Amino acid sequence: MRKEIRISFYAFLMLLLQSSVVYSQQNLMNQTNQLRLGGGIFRIAEQGQLADSVNVWGDVQNSGRFLIPVGTTIANMISYAGGPVLFRTGDTVIDWSVVKLEITVSRSKTDNTQSQKKFLFAYSEKVPEEFKSFELENGDIVIIQVKRKRNWRDYLQVIGPIASTVTAVITTYVLLKNL
Repeated sequence: MRKEIRISFYAFLMLLLQSSVVYSQQNLMNQTNQLRLGGGIFRIAEQGQLADSVNVWGDVQNSGRFLIPVGTTIANMISYAGGPVLFRTGDTVIDWSVVKLEITVSRSKTDNTQSQKKFLFAYSEKVPEEFKSFELENGDIVIIQVKRKRNWRDYLQVIGPIASTVTAVITTYVLLKNL
């Protein structure tokens, strides 16, 4: 009986050791894949599919380098990057009907010059047809900016601290002068 318990205990230990080795190998393999892709590099194209490398910067949820299928449009690229950033501060939420989206695509030409294509439209407007059909190429840099009109709160956030600092300095000067 004791011999059977001892054998089953050793079998349990061997099984436990084997499962931990398999787990650590799988964990190491996942880490190597992450290191190989690196931070901020996203693969959208399937393995073996022709792909372009495009950099996306600016006001998007996930900026970085994207490996995308050949022929990807800007609209698809913005979707891959998670869409424009939502600006929320405290209890303020931006009204997206007055926000404009500016997209700049920088492209290097074969003669070492650069060209830029800009798209500017509001969410309430119709999306330009050229924007829908513009295909990205290898090495393109896509910069996305979310722009909105300034309102009185923006000016108050700049003027308020300046006014309070000036008031504090004048009050301190008057108090020290009267001592």
